[in-house]
Amino acid sequence: MEDLLQDHPDFRPLKEIVKKGSITYKQIERYNPKKGAVDEKGYLIKPIAIYEVYGSQYHPERLSGYEVIKIRTMKGGMIGGNPIPPGEKYPSDEDIGVWGLSFHGEGCQERAQKYYNQLKKEIDEKSCIKP
Repeated sequence: MEDLLQDHPDFRPLKEIVKKGSITYKQIERYNPKKGAVDEKGYLIKPIAIYEVYGSQYHPERLSGYEVIKIRTMKGGMIGGNPIPPGEKYPSDEDIGVWGLSFHGEGCQERAQKYYNQLKKEIDEKSCIKP
């Protein structure tokens, strides 16, 4: 069911630049598993991405770290009588830790890239295609 969402004519992929308040996230790399790829439990494998994180209350243009995320998918529906199409979304702040990790401080770019590469390798090793 979930892999059919991407085939919906109104499906909205995650934007390369995401803004949340005074924070801006800029995608620097994205990895899409093969269509229909599932893990050993039969769950659809989500795309992953690495984002640069810019901003704070006082320095919106300053690079403050990196986030490696598993991209969420939403079914769409109605909110306040307005249709919301299916699409991808950036994990909420509360979901970081489950759907992503934040990297800050010295060496954060290298640590984020290492984690991202590790996730890509795990996806390739553990995925299979649904018949």
